[in-house]
Amino acid sequence: MGETGFDIMRIAASLLMIAWLLRIGIGDFLTHRIRNADVLVLVGLFLLWSATGMFHGLAMHLISGAVLFVIGYAFWFLRLMGGGDAKLFFPAGLLVGWQGLGLFALALLGFSVLALLVVKSGIGASGTGRIGQRLRVIRDSGKVPYGVPIVLAVIVTTDFW
Repeated sequence: MGETGFDIMRIAASLLMIAWLLRIGIGDFLTHRIRNADVLVLVGLFLLWSATGMFHGLAMHLISGAVLFVIGYAFWFLRLMGGGDAKLFFPAGLLVGWQGLGLFALALLGFSVLALLVVKSGIGASGTGRIGQRLRVIRDSGKVPYGVPIVLAVIVTTDFW
């Protein structure tokens, strides 16, 4: 396949990954669930993306995925996050790679604080629409859909292009 073919495949895989990440984030916000199938599709899209030769060092991306998965599993074991969020850490690590883990951690911290502030302050929860109603339910339960900050942190820290 020529260089142009790889460029098209890389752009398509990047756009699909961003769209799938957004699907996961929206789904987690609306249902508090991250499906296994969604995580597997994201891993498959990563493999397609990696086949374009966009980056070097597949092993380091696999290691960062494993490191984040272990951290996510520990958080799940300590009941600090749900199982879906822990699963999402694996493809998050694959996408951001070893070099991007520090920036990902900072972005995740920022988006997590923002999500917590929105939930605890009640911003938007006074609305009558679907989002306002969902924010009220989240605020009343005290359970933040952590997949949303994870997804946003991955999107802003991954070098898709």
